[in-house]
Amino acid sequence: MEEENELSALLALNPGRASSSANPCPLPGQVSTALTLCDPTWNYNTNQRKAEEFDPAPLRFSAFPPNLKHKKITNNMNKELKKKKRNPVVPETTLSPQPQDHGPWKIRKKLTVSDLGSCSRLLMPKKPVIDHVLHYLDDTFAKRVKSGEGIEVIVEDCDTNTRHHMTFKLWGSAESYILNGDWRLEFVHRRGLEENDKIGLYWDTSKSMFMFSVLERARQSQLPA
Repeated sequence: MEEENELSALLALNPGRASSSANPCPLPGQVSTALTLCDPTWNYNTNQRKAEEFDPAPLRFSAFPPNLKHKKITNNMNKELKKKKRNPVVPETTLSPQPQDHGPWKIRKKLTVSDLGSCSRLLMPKKPVIDHVLHYLDDTFAKRVKSGEGIEVIVEDCDTNTRHHMTFKLWGSAESYILNGDWRLEFVHRRGLEENDKIGLYWDTSKSMFMFSVLERARQSQLPA
């Protein structure tokens, strides 16, 4: 009863207070009848609550101390990934040039002075002859070639469509395989071969004969462009 009298006295002294305050603060022990979203008597900061909902404060301390070694490894991995992005790996097949097609000419030779001289024989590189000629010969013929006795073969000039008889054998003193007989007459003079001319030969297994061609002339390669 005394509390009501005190409230009435206060209202009488300040008649405009009741209308100016939208949410009057009730006295202790008094029930508020005002409809509000929150009670003014609560110790509640709505602005701070909203800020915490949208921008939660980060943790100041981690439950576990950071692993410096792991951090260093991660940084190195990130650097490698950035480097790979700057320099993308290109398949090796697109970088490496494709080998040129040199045709069927397994035996290639740049003619020397001795190939054009009076000995009348063409000195052929040993390994290509073993791999691409002797490998396809009958054992009997291969033995005759290796013994130095030699065998009679046909050499077809693909440039002139002519065939010529030669002797194919191992020249023991040079440990090289040669074509001799009428080599100087049939090829050097007839084709006008000169030093540093490039020629090519291969063994045609279907015809059992040598195929011959002049691949490049020395004089043409020396002409100014």
